[in-house]
Amino acid sequence: MAHQKPSPEIRINEVYRDAIQSLMGTRPSADEIIAAHPNAANIGTATIQTAGGTFFDIPAKNGRDEWDFNEKILRHFGAQGMTQTALIRNDCLFGYRPQPFDVVKATVEEFAKMGVNRFQNFHGLNYTPAMEGVAEAVRQVREETGLKTEAWGTICIEDNANVTVESCLRTAQELLKNHSGLYFKSASGVTSPDFNFELFTRLGQEFGDVPKDIHAHGTYGLAAPSYMAAIQASIEQGQSIGIDCQHPALAGSTAHPNMLKMTSLMRHSPSAAVRKAAPELNLSAIEADMMALLAMRYTYRSTEARYNRELMEAMRAARAPGGASATLKAIPGLVETLAGRLGTKDWDKIQIAIYEKQAEILKDLGDPTQVTPYALTTTNEAAFQAAGLQGMHPDTAFYLAGGLGAVPETANPEWVERAKGFFIQNRQELPGQYKPSLQRDNAMPAAKQNLKDAGIEAPTQRQTITAATMKGGVDHVVAVANGKNKPAKAPALPDYALPVDAPKPLKQSWMSKDKPIGLGHADKSERMRGFVQELGGIENLFLMAERALHIRKLDDGWEVFPKGQEYQEEKWVDDNIQELKTFLDVDVRRAMENSVIGRMNPVHRKQCLDVIHEVFDERSEGLFEFTQNMIRDYGIELNLEGRPNMDMA
Repeated sequence: MAHQKPSPEIRINEVYRDAIQSLMGTRPSADEIIAAHPNAANIGTATIQTAGGTFFDIPAKNGRDEWDFNEKILRHFGAQGMTQTALIRNDCLFGYRPQPFDVVKATVEEFAKMGVNRFQNFHGLNYTPAMEGVAEAVRQVREETGLKTEAWGTICIEDNANVTVESCLRTAQELLKNHSGLYFKSASGVTSPDFNFELFTRLGQEFGDVPKDIHAHGTYGLAAPSYMAAIQASIEQGQSIGIDCQHPALAGSTAHPNMLKMTSLMRHSPSAAVRKAAPELNLSAIEADMMALLAMRYTYRSTEARYNRELMEAMRAARAPGGASATLKAIPGLVETLAGRLGTKDWDKIQIAIYEKQAEILKDLGDPTQVTPYALTTTNEAAFQAAGLQGMHPDTAFYLAGGLGAVPETANPEWVERAKGFFIQNRQELPGQYKPSLQRDNAMPAAKQNLKDAGIEAPTQRQTITAATMKGGVDHVVAVANGKNKPAKAPALPDYALPVDAPKPLKQSWMSKDKPIGLGHADKSERMRGFVQELGGIENLFLMAERALHIRKLDDGWEVFPKGQEYQEEKWVDDNIQELKTFLDVDVRRAMENSVIGRMNPVHRKQCLDVIHEVFDERSEGLFEFTQNMIRDYGIELNLEGRPNMDMA
């Protein structure tokens, strides 16, 4: 009897690491990250991304021990039996400059020992010589240690002249020589369904059922239809595919599509083959972590981009990736400099000015795919120019002089010459012809000696890697070793978001420090905390704001549904409006009159509405007013400020 080919499957991969990077700027601690998602292993996802990207340098910049941070997370999810992935930046590893092979191999070894099963190896311009070192390191570590780890070659995709179906196929051919699967990554999310359908159709025709996943951020509303196009092209050829998604609590914004929304789209696909291959997820496990994840997202909400149609359009023209806003704010003195030059302290307007400049200079830079480190380089240069600074940003000069590998032929020749002049003017050695990690001189011995000279008697391999790869790495290692590093604390929450029994606010006065505030204010604090608690906590209030924001994006035409499924938009709007209607028309009014808080007068009601208004408008200016008007448009008259009709509650 002939062997029957297994049915194709659609795998859901959870990119937990990327949500924390894109939404929260990699600011939570390892303990917060672990505690917020105890049921990850029960959802039914194929993999979980728990390492890579900024999960190395940013914890260190936040005063944490970056190795302890990664070990806690990887050991935790590994103990649950999950297949874990790490996004790795070719020879740059988890940093921004290429490293020699001894550093590459040591890093791969340490992360494989901690539990990384798959390294997703990428280069922003798909320059394969820079990716050979990671692939070889994974091969050697696997053979020497027996650890179950592999490397998948990544192809960065985006709507720009450097990325064509033919160029992607050529890159795939090269990568499959030393990688066991293919990963297609769009950090900006600016990628079209038509391109993905053609690409994945050709992939199937030329490479058969090679293991493959696709990753796209939902910043500009294109990820879901692009996923569905790739799914249809693969499944209808009888080939499996994985898609990177987020838990519903972390989906959307600058992160990735909601895993439940994607499974719903698959089950309602016009393609019978896709409907048959749609995966089953454990809804109970998803719901179990909903509020804990939302609470963490709310805690670090200041990093997440606030939706502003004008800003989003400027970002899209610049192909800015998710989380770019947090990068900009981290540039010392940038906000102050641009505020003075542009005559505004409005952060959205400052960003718009930067991204408009970024869109202008993309062609001069050769249209590099907007992913690290090219995205950082492009935005730094745009900010540099928007601030009116003379010359060229050092990162731009390094890139255009060949320091990161291939420079597109379309780069402005005058800019390339200016880049070379930068090095000459600063008496620095030109990067010249790119040297892959396998051809570079070892760096671990010198880094180890630097640590010894700094007082570390017997540096470990991990300490040596940090010293070799991180700017200021030696000082950081010494601080951690001596217990003098100061891990960043979680941001303070507004008083109304605290538990009812938390200490009341204090005030400073000339008569007495730390004196309790007046009785009336203390009562207000208790009322507001009780009110928020009765609404299901700050995390539920934040969830309602997200529902409203989703409708606003649909109303703006910012969220796109796949071809043949446009009719579903009305259902998504109706479902969210009903949830919001119940929340505002029933839950809010009941909370104002519950037995814990006691009956409220009109002033108290206004205070409650101010809390809702603030949480909603933090997500998008005017969102609460938009929500009220939208609900009224559906024939539901709200009377939140007057005495509630308790019969309706």
